[in-house]
Amino acid sequence: MSYSILIDRKGNAWPDHSWELARHLGYRHPTLGLAAYAVEKRGFIHLRGQESGVRIALRAGRVKLVTVLGAILALTPLAPRRIVLALLSDGEWVYEMMTSQFEFAERAEQLAADGPIDVRQPFLAVERDIAALSSPLFCQVRPLMSMWQATRGRLPEDFLRSPHAAGLVDRLILVRGRGATSHLIRDHVGDGIRLRDQTDASSMIGTDVDDLPDRDYGVVSSRAYYESYGSSRPRLESVHATVRISQAAVVRGRYDRLLMPWRGSGDDALVMCVSIRRKLSFVA
Repeated sequence: MSYSILIDRKGNAWPDHSWELARHLGYRHPTLGLAAYAVEKRGFIHLRGQESGVRIALRAGRVKLVTVLGAILALTPLAPRRIVLALLSDGEWVYEMMTSQFEFAERAEQLAADGPIDVRQPFLAVERDIAALSSPLFCQVRPLMSMWQATRGRLPEDFLRSPHAAGLVDRLILVRGRGATSHLIRDHVGDGIRLRDQTDASSMIGTDVDDLPDRDYGVVSSRAYYESYGSSRPRLESVHATVRISQAAVVRGRYDRLLMPWRGSGDDALVMCVSIRRKLSFVA
């Protein structure tokens, strides 16, 4: 990657040697440290391409959310697999390694002067490159991916009791197609999945995948299940959701989910969803 840009406090991108930007900032020597000046004194974010990835420099507590959003937009088409975050904090530079723009976005929100990003959409899901499973965040689900590849998507009869399911059963939903209309019915719902308030997860077995108290959430969150049903590849998504689990309680959360199409006995087709929760809050 051979680019090098600055993101200003309005989210706009500039070449990091721009004379126009230097004049705008009142900086006289754009070829002599404009990027460092813009980051340290003006709250800009500097993105510089490196071998196999991107280096991102910012100052903690000085950068604004709109600048973070501008950096995320610049990163998205690049889909870097390696990000080095150079963080100026308390007068010292600290370096952190990341594997995707999603990790950078979450970390940068924490460092912004004007607080975390308020996502107003009740459900936002972004599909990610399946190669992101190499990140330490997904170490628990990698054996499951290996089994899917080794069996070519054939689900063992005793999967829920297998070593591959160890530690995953509570965060797992398994749905099965039923009848000519291919409605997806829940076969398993882990105890760690909270979709209804004060309800045993086992009571949801046999219900439609979109059957939830929060009907809107049920419809939009189930779309990926139907897209995965009968497909030939796993699907990895990062999700931000606001879910009403009862008349009195709302859950806001961030999680990643891996959806995998499987074949059961005969022509039986299933979809398995494993979720990795990142952040959860309750609002009464």
